[in-house]
Order: sequence, then C-alpha cells, then structure tokens
Amino acid sequence: QQLPYIDDVTMVQSENVEDILLKVINGDVDFSNRHFATVTNKPVIYDSQEAGGYHLVPTIDARMNQAILQLNLTHEDPEKRELYQNIDFRKALSMAIDRQEIIDVVFAGQGEPYQAAPRPESDFYNEELATQFTEYDPDTANAILDEIGLDQRNSDGIRLDTYGNPVRIQLYTASDMIEFNDIAQLIVDYWADVGIELDQRNVERSFVYEQFQSNSHDMHVWWGDGGLGDAILDPRYYFPMNNEGAYAYKWAQWYLNPNGAGAEEPAPAAKKQMELYRELKASADPQEQHELFSEILDIAQENFWLMGVALPGPGYAVASDKLGNVPVNQPYAWIYPQPGPMGTSQLFYKK
Repeated sequence: QQLPYIDDVTMVQSENVEDILLKVINGDVDFSNRHFATVTNKPVIYDSQEAGGYHLVPTIDARMNQAILQLNLTHEDPEKRELYQNIDFRKALSMAIDRQEIIDVVFAGQGEPYQAAPRPESDFYNEELATQFTEYDPDTANAILDEIGLDQRNSDGIRLDTYGNPVRIQLYTASDMIEFNDIAQLIVDYWADVGIELDQRNVERSFVYEQFQSNSHDMHVWWGDGGLGDAILDPRYYFPMNNEGAYAYKWAQWYLNPNGAGAEEPAPAAKKQMELYRELKASADPQEQHELFSEILDIAQENFWLMGVALPGPGYAVASDKLGNVPVNQPYAWIYPQPGPMGTSQLFYKK
C-alpha cells in the first residue's frame, strides 16, 4: 500500500487549554502534545489512559528554556534603555532568581537552572553560556546593584535609578500561558528582595505581542526555542534576527531591513553576530557553519543579552491505541514545526 497510509486529517480549534485537556482524557485526540502536555497535567492524563484508549510516548523537547526573560534593550525611554543595556544590571537580576525553587514549585522538580543556550544534547552546547549567573545569590546581586549606582531606595524599599526614579519593570504575561504567570509571580518576590519592583499583569496574548512589536514593553517572557538542531535555523535568542526578538526589537528590524520602519543600528557585538550569520547562511560546509555558529554563541555568552530560567525536563505526547508507527522520542519543536521531523505519512490506523 502506497504512502500515505492516512489520507484524512481533522483538526479541531479549541478556545482554551482546559477544553483541549478534556478532549485528550476523553480519547478524542489521536496524536498531539500541543499546549496540554505540561508537568501539571501529566497525572490526570496518565491516570486516564485506559479509559481514554490512548498511551503516553516520550518526546525530546527542542526548547532550551521554560521561560526567557527579555528586557527591552532598545526601549523608547532613554533612561530605561540605559539601565537595561547595562550588563551588570542583567547579571544582578539573574542571580536574584531562585531557579531551583521555580523548578520545584512550577515544574514538579523536573529540569535544571539554565540560561538561553542550546541543550546539552545539541552539537552547539556551550556550557558557560548555559550556566552563567544561574546560581541564586541575592547578596552578590545586591552588591552589584549598589556598585552600578542603584544604592538609594525610596520609602517602600525600591531602588532609585541614577535619575531618582524607582526601578519598576512592567511585565505582561499571556493569559493562555499559565506557567509564565506562575514563574513571574515568584520572580516578583525575588526581585523585591533586592529592591527591584516587577509589576506583572496577566493579559490576552494579542496584547502581549502588540506591546513588544510596537516596542512599548519593558520586558517580555516566552519559552526558549532553538535547543537542538533548530538553533541554527532560528537563533532568535542568541542574537536579534527576527520579529520574535523582544529584547532588541529595533536591532532585529535593522537586520531584516536596515532602511525599514523602526530599524536601529545595533550595538557592535550584535552587528558582528549578524555578519557571522550571513556568512553561515552563504556557506555549504557543515564544519564552517558549526564554527561560525559557535562564534555567534560565544558573543552571546559575553554580552548576556537575556535571561533564562530552566531547562525543560523530559516531555510526552499522547497517542491513540489505534494508531500505529508512532515515533518514540520525537522532537517537540515549533520551528521544525512540530510534529516533526518525523514520517507522518507512515502513521496508520490498526485494523
């Protein structure tokens, strides 16, 4: 019988994750892991396998981070831009985050403290980039903040910037990404302990995107794609190169079109990364591509553009017991896109 073995696919749009989860445990989903396959949902999905006529299969998460925190380095407010572009400020905020507690509370202990860096399974793994400034050290964070001139506080204990304004960071999290809200709520307390106010609000995803794509945001949070081979396909978190680069949106616009609306010439380090990536795309030599991308990652490590929280633990998908040729350890990725890469044409329904 010629491929494909299945010639009809039905996709159902749901209004929320709870509706998707209900369909999963009722056995109405034949093969998926989009949105519902979280640590929190795993117990109920696992317990409903027999009744729902499905089973769990392990996946490899191509994402390298559960949450990437992106301060706006090209902020329209020159005072905030100056502060956010200070690498020592970013280092201090990173060391003020108790990543292990986030992993324990939000992800049931699965994962490890991790920055925005390719996964250990990747050929592009850079240990220093992955682990720098991940140790929870509020004392050092406080000392750094004092050293960079944020040594004065108001009556609420919030640090004042060099212009006398309270250091207040606004963060909007997408309402359909519940884990981002949980992570952000913990970070609110961590940063308050070192005198930084994080004002976190849960809003519609469309508003989140409207904010950062109009360069109106202080900080943006999203999960970290680009953990495996997809790192070289979409290195958005290693240098600003597309419309998802919320940490330097105007620099990314310059990379896409130097004369385009909203484009701004990047810092020299980011500009160097862009030149290297153009060389990489023009090369047909895998070894040269690897060397060029490794250099891009080295520059990312030196400049610490953004902060990561945690490396995702092992993932899972649900597959109907009726479905055959279901792959094990399928990469879970958006950039490929998911499901993929896999032989979808070889899936079949058992007699």
